[in-house]
Amino acid sequence: MITALEFLKSSANNFDFHWEFIMQSTAIKKMELKQKIAQLPEKKLAEVESFLKRLLSKEIEPKKPINLKGIWENKGFENISDLDSELKSIRRELEESILKKRTEV
Repeated sequence: MITALEFLKSSANNFDFHWEFIMQSTAIKKMELKQKIAQLPEKKLAEVESFLKRLLSKEIEPKKPINLKGIWENKGFENISDLDSELKSIRRELEESILKKRTEV
């Protein structure tokens, strides 16, 4: 049996999977924005709120749902013995990597 991390690293080329892409995910961008907003002086928060309301008030086309059933079938995940603990380990490593990069800047 291989670990989830070994599987993901070995299959990276097959899926054009790049670790840098993960680092620039939407969730990370949102976290960065939250941190920047938290650093703003109180009098600037009204401007940010007004800007966000204006952005959110624009008509946004609702996205059509996509059926993801079976998307991970036959990709090798069935060969991972303890997927939950492997995912937790990968998340922990990713979090440490993100925090390390932030302190280097």
